[in-house]
Order: sequence, then C-alpha cells, then structure tokens
Amino acid sequence: MSTAERPHIFERFYRVDESRSNKIEGSGLGLAIVAQLVRLNKGTITITDNPPHGACFIISLPSANEN
Repeated sequence: MSTAERPHIFERFYRVDESRSNKIEGSGLGLAIVAQLVRLNKGTITITDNPPHGACFIISLPSANEN
C-alpha cells in the first residue's frame, strides 16, 4: 500500500487497487467501520508497513480506568 493511499483506506467503499476489485471480495466497508468504532472509543489506529508486502494496523484504546 502506497503512502498516498493511506489517508483514503478508512473511507467507505474505498479500494486500494481498482483493477482487482472484482477479484477481492467485500464491500469496502470493513476499515471504515473499524475506524469509526476506534474513534467512538477515543482510540487511535495507525498503519505501518509489513515487509515484504502488506500492512499492519495498530489499534490503541484507553484503559477503562482513564477518563
């Protein structure tokens, strides 16, 4: 995933590679739903590279004891 595509991957229905969208199942809603749930719980989600290809998504949520 290119750095330029990262800001868009949490948009509803966004596909990174349109040429393969018919081969990849799904509606493009999964990451948008995850991002919204993380925001609602006052958390953060970050993306890092996963060599040789792919990405890692890191979700951090505040503990139940935090205000």
